[in-house]
Amino acid sequence: MFDWEDLRHFSVFAQRGSLSAAARTLAVDHVTVARRIAALEAQLGLELVERKPRAYILTGDGEHVARLADRMLTESLAIERVSRAGGINLAGEIVVYAPAALSAVLIAPRLARLREAHPDLILRLDAASGEADLVVQWGRPVGGAKGGRKLGALRFGLFATPGYLNVREDADFKFIDDEAEQDVSPEADWLKVQAGRRAVVFRSGDLLVRRAAALAGVGVAALPEALSGGLARAPDDGLLLEREIWLILAEDVQDAAAIRAVGDFLESCFTSSALAMAALS
Repeated sequence: MFDWEDLRHFSVFAQRGSLSAAARTLAVDHVTVARRIAALEAQLGLELVERKPRAYILTGDGEHVARLADRMLTESLAIERVSRAGGINLAGEIVVYAPAALSAVLIAPRLARLREAHPDLILRLDAASGEADLVVQWGRPVGGAKGGRKLGALRFGLFATPGYLNVREDADFKFIDDEAEQDVSPEADWLKVQAGRRAVVFRSGDLLVRRAAALAGVGVAALPEALSGGLARAPDDGLLLEREIWLILAEDVQDAAAIRAVGDFLESCFTSSALAMAALS
């Protein structure tokens, strides 16, 4: 018998396409993902991935197991979600996946509202997306908007400390970028256009870490306007970048009262504060 956690790590890797992307989704390091995949291979007696110098590639057996794993995990997680959602009861633990930056800036500061309205509900924000009852994500859901609704859109700009901008000409700016070439985000693509041939001096896959680096005077970062406190806008070429934010409810529990209550709360986080209203399209 195989370890379900090994299978879950492999399934997320197969869905995301790289160790680093899977590690971010699972909130672990890429070494853990690689170790879990190796353990699953040993248990099954199959080679699931071909190990290249800079990437893992699914083998034929790996693709087959990934399809089966996706179905198995979907069904098992559906059972867990139904048990958590609890029908008409506004109680229990509801699991929400949201990017760390959105959780920190737009959701966590407003949790007192949810506690006041529904004191028996517990919100967990640190789950991998595959386990979640609700998902707040960047961008429209793959395959369309079924099962989801648009919450708003955050505008991005180039930002650095006033001190950094005041002592340098534009041509001397250095930039803070996403983590790796194979895992680029829309803002990373946009930043490459803005930076041109100017150097990148720091990389991180975490938007909050990139913001912290900008605040430390490391360079210029592409950030949402909602995260630009303490920073000043740097010159750009005038091309606008906006990223939509969507809320997805798990289909098997979306009619549960607890899920609806949390969904309404998450929507309010993006529509009822001055910060959110300033960032919405």
